[in-house]
Amino acid sequence: MSDRDNRRRIPFIRRSGWLRILLAAAALLAAGCSATKPLYELPVRGQPTSLTTSGSVLAVDYLADMPGVWDWGDLKRSPGTYDRGQALGAVLLGPRYLVTEVPPDASDPQPAVAAIDRATGRIVRRWPFAAGWYCSRFCNSPDGRYVAVLLEQKGPAGGDTCLGMIGFATREIDWIPLSGRVIETSPQPLAVSSTGRYVALLGLGRLDALTVVDLTARR
Repeated sequence: MSDRDNRRRIPFIRRSGWLRILLAAAALLAAGCSATKPLYELPVRGQPTSLTTSGSVLAVDYLADMPGVWDWGDLKRSPGTYDRGQALGAVLLGPRYLVTEVPPDASDPQPAVAAIDRATGRIVRRWPFAAGWYCSRFCNSPDGRYVAVLLEQKGPAGGDTCLGMIGFATREIDWIPLSGRVIETSPQPLAVSSTGRYVALLGLGRLDALTVVDLTARR
C-alpha cells in the first residue's frame, strides 16, 4: 500500500473511531432511559403497611392481616405467614424470629412482647408488660440484632410512654419511661443503632422534636 493510500485512510479511521464512541454513548443513554423490569414481583394479600429486614430475610406487614416473611435468596417461594393477632405491627429479630405483641390469655393474663420462631410458628419467649399499655411501634437495628419497642399507655386522654430494647440474650426488658407522647410525624418514627445502645425518635412531645435516647445511661 502506498503512502498516498495510507494518508487517505487515516482520517476515515479517526472518524470511524469517534463514530463508535458516539454510538456507544447513545446506547448507554438509551439503556439508562428505558424502563427496567423488577427482579421479582412479590404476591401480596392485602394492603402492605411496612417493610423490615434483618439482612437475609424480608418481612412485609399487612393492614389487619398476618405478616409475610421471605428469604432474600429465594423470593419465588411462598412467604411464611405468622399470626400477630390484634398487634399493630411486627419486626424481625435476626433471620429466625418475628417479634410482635401478644394479648393476654388464660395461660398468661399479662400482655407481652413475644418472639415467634419462624421454623415452628411457636412463641419461644415472652416479655410481659403492665396491663393498660400497648406496643405502638417496633424497629430493628440495620443488622437485625436488636429490636426497639415503644409502649404507650391506653386511654382517651393519653398517658406516658416507655422504651425498651430486645436482643438475642434479653431475659427481661428494662423499660425506660419517656417524658411525653410520640406525635405521629412519620410512618416509622424510630431508628436503632447497630449496637442497640441508642434509639432516635421523631415527634416525642412535639412535632419538631428529634430525640436520641441512650439506653445504657438511661438518659
